[in-house]
Amino acid sequence: MRKHKRCLGLISAIAMVFSLITIPASAGEVVLVDDGTRLPTPRASQVVVEASISSLGASWVQPFGNNSYKIWVDNTTDQVMTVTHVSGLRNDTYEVEPNSNRVVAVVNNAIPFAEHRLDFSTPNGVLSGRVTVRVSDVDQSY
Repeated sequence: MRKHKRCLGLISAIAMVFSLITIPASAGEVVLVDDGTRLPTPRASQVVVEASISSLGASWVQPFGNNSYKIWVDNTTDQVMTVTHVSGLRNDTYEVEPNSNRVVAVVNNAIPFAEHRLDFSTPNGVLSGRVTVRVSDVDQSY
């Protein structure tokens, strides 16, 4: 009888854990964009960096289960801004034109728990604008 109760308790505990894990009803749906492109709806998408651009830069750790990230930079200076992205052996440089914004990078094979760092510079040293990094569990596009 004790084994029966122990087994029943274990089954109840497992059922409770699975009931806490929910996936939204919209997970895996496809969204049509204006040009007819079909894009998957992310099951999980979150902004991990949303900050003013400064000499301190920005950083994040890639969350487990999120295979992609997208870096967006808004340069509000009158100078070309250089964005340097360092992560492990990766060292990429991007430019954002004066008073403009753009997605500078999309990576769809991100390594979980990898540390990322963004640094910003302009020829005259003045920095102004915003940076946003969004991670997701589905591939992102520019």
